[in-house]
Amino acid sequence: MTAIGYVTKQENGGYKGQLKTLSVRADIAIVPNQ
Repeated sequence: MTAIGYVTKQENGGYKGQLKTLSVRADIAIVPNQ
């Protein structure tokens, strides 16, 4: 199965990257609850 997104781990424990499909290209961020 092909990956639809790639992220890199940030210093604060979250992740930042990009989600790509045929019709969508979006920057994403997954952040920890504070």
